Amino acid sequence: MTKATTSAPGNIQSDRRKSLRVSDALAMRVEHANNTNDTAPLGTNPTHVVKLSNAGLHFQHEQRLPTDGKITLTMCLGPQCQTVSLAAKVLSSTEVKDTTGVSRFDARVKFTGIDNQALSLLDQHIEYVLQQTSSNCRVYNYAAIAS
Repeated sequence: MTKATTSAPGNIQSDRRKSLRVSDALAMRVEHANNTNDTAPLGTNPTHVVKLSNAGLHFQHEQRLPTDGKITLTMCLGPQCQTVSLAAKVLSSTEVKDTTGVSRFDARVKFTGIDNQALSLLDQHIEYVLQQTSSNCRVYNYAAIAS
């Protein structure tokens, strides 16, 4: 696994809002920015269902995240499960209850100071998800036409 960090800011913030968004299930760890001492390897089994773009992320989490707080997200991306750690700012974290009454928190975050290597990994992952989704749609469409 390779690890990319976001210590160097890029000049690509203004163009990122127009980026593609995908839904995916990822292995992901969420840590407060000043408490990133979890060095355990990130597994490959998905822990969060996310909506991902190269500008930010939307997901549900078991704990409320502080609005305007800084966090670090460590994610496993792509078929090779490349690990990337990204600094992010919490835009919102609101409580939602599922059908069984269990509380979760709907979090929206924006990546901050993302470097070109991390941006490239995000873009490659988004393209990978789009290709997988497109392939699955073709298989389902073919099956529907054949029956």
